[in-house]
Amino acid sequence: MNWDTLLARFREGRNFVTNGPVLMTFHVNGEPMGSVVQVAGGRPYRAHLTAEVTSHVPVKRVELLRNGQVIESKTVSGVATGLRLEHEVEVTGSCWFAARVVGEPSRGFASTDAHSGPVYIHVDGKSTLVKQDLELMIRWVDRFEALLEERNNFGPGDNRQRARAMIAQARAHFQGKLAKAQ
Repeated sequence: MNWDTLLARFREGRNFVTNGPVLMTFHVNGEPMGSVVQVAGGRPYRAHLTAEVTSHVPVKRVELLRNGQVIESKTVSGVATGLRLEHEVEVTGSCWFAARVVGEPSRGFASTDAHSGPVYIHVDGKSTLVKQDLELMIRWVDRFEALLEERNNFGPGDNRQRARAMIAQARAHFQGKLAKAQ
């Protein structure tokens, strides 16, 4: 794989993050991380989730997530360095799915956790808007603004005005999405 391909896959969301020697794949009905699956509304969609994990250090648990909430979990007793978790779920509204790995501390690593990129399911062309996530983002924007103001950390020139405008734009972006959230 060359650098351009690596960057393209990263931008597509076909990636995972880890702080240890863990490799993982995650698919929903065969679609890889970063995919957006368009589904017509009116009837339930069956989503088959598959996570596969390979690790050079022990893995403690693999979880499947829907909109950030655990919907299936497999805990390993003993030493496991590879496992597979599958689960089928009915989808009636837009959502996202991902996989998470919880690992054991190992020599050189405080933990060996990993998290897949999501697979999005858009029902009737609607993206996923999770009210609690949007409220969190608004709080983060507000806290960021408060820290900048408190520390007067804007730098030279018109940075203060530009920063305030960008912060207002970010807040308006998330508030607009919040108005559409369920």
